Amino acid sequence: MSAITRLQPTLAWLWVLSVAGSLLPVFIPRLEYANQAVLSALHCGVWVLVWPATRHFGLPRALPKLVWVGLALLTGLSMLILMLGLLGAPGWVFLNYEEQFFLGSNTRAGTWQTDYVYARRGQELLVSQQRERWYLGESKQEYRLVQLTPRTPLFRWVTVVEPAAPGDAPLQPGGSLPPAYAQWTPVQKPAAEFSLDDDEQQQLNELKAAERRCQAKWARFNDRLQRGQAHLLLPPASRRGANTIGCRFNGEVWRDFLPVFEGGRCQQRGAAGVLDWEWNPATRRRFLTLQVAANMRVGNQLRSLHLILPGVRGPGVYVLGPDTAGPHANNGPMLKLGGYQPAADNEDRNEYTSYVSAERPRTRVTITRFDTVARVISGTFEGYLRNPADTARGPLPLREGRFDVRYLLGPGLERR
Repeated sequence: MSAITRLQPTLAWLWVLSVAGSLLPVFIPRLEYANQAVLSALHCGVWVLVWPATRHFGLPRALPKLVWVGLALLTGLSMLILMLGLLGAPGWVFLNYEEQFFLGSNTRAGTWQTDYVYARRGQELLVSQQRERWYLGESKQEYRLVQLTPRTPLFRWVTVVEPAAPGDAPLQPGGSLPPAYAQWTPVQKPAAEFSLDDDEQQQLNELKAAERRCQAKWARFNDRLQRGQAHLLLPPASRRGANTIGCRFNGEVWRDFLPVFEGGRCQQRGAAGVLDWEWNPATRRRFLTLQVAANMRVGNQLRSLHLILPGVRGPGVYVLGPDTAGPHANNGPMLKLGGYQPAADNEDRNEYTSYVSAERPRTRVTITRFDTVARVISGTFEGYLRNPADTARGPLPLREGRFDVRYLLGPGLERR
């Protein structure tokens, strides 16, 4: 007797369990699985285990074919509709539902996800939830206010206080509780900051307090910057992979400066570097391209620094600006500084200004370290940048530029 034959009764009864578990939420809509991945696994079990169940229970032999052929036909028809561009929305809707049916989890957009906790009574919670649903023509966000009552570690009872309504605005946090929940203990926290476990909640509270202290610290420094009581300094011209980039442009310091609270620490997000292959179909040659990018925030203005250096080979001098003769033609090396200034009274008047390296006068980059073992690239740059939208204004000076990054490998190099 083969191992498969010996396992057939077990697999057959697992199929029965999969069918029953899949139908349970259908006949009892208020009963939900605490983990959507469990329901998806049961759905998969219905299809995968149909063969041993058919043999063991003597079910019609055509059942597995009907189950699988039906699924294949619906999937193939949906893909054909998408490929032909005919009624693409219905085809995409089915594929989206199919993915959620077999591969759903608590982190997928199609699953109801708790985003805010209003109140609690013991283990019961009053929460708002949202999910993304596909309808004919577009996807929409759905929102609902529900009471979650745990029944077992596997199931929870869901009482909808306000039903889902596509297109409605999300429920506002901090609002007054419905009369039926007036005696519940208020929570008023985002779901990411709440836990039913007291020890874990204490850790979350401490983390949130640390985040507030971090925000207050950078807010004070930012206020001093805008008042002229403090000044940004250029990063040191290092060669150790410090993930920094900076320069003095038109007399003003531009550098990586984006204060964040990440990993439980108050820190500054540095520059990011990526090295990857690129292909030029015109010359039928490939070449290495280095990209270094960073953001800078002062007040409500967000600035960016972006260096693109194709054809990088190692230490040496590289000239930025249009390149029509090298192996990386049409992918010319470039340095771009951009500034985004949101309007205070009207979003339509947001201002974005960019300065880029031009053909004349040229900007030069000098790579002083190119270490493919430690994955560190460092160098300096100087020259001039122009505002493409302001042709009447001449080039502006760029001085004391330096960068030092521990680069990541792009997809092309990771496959090697």
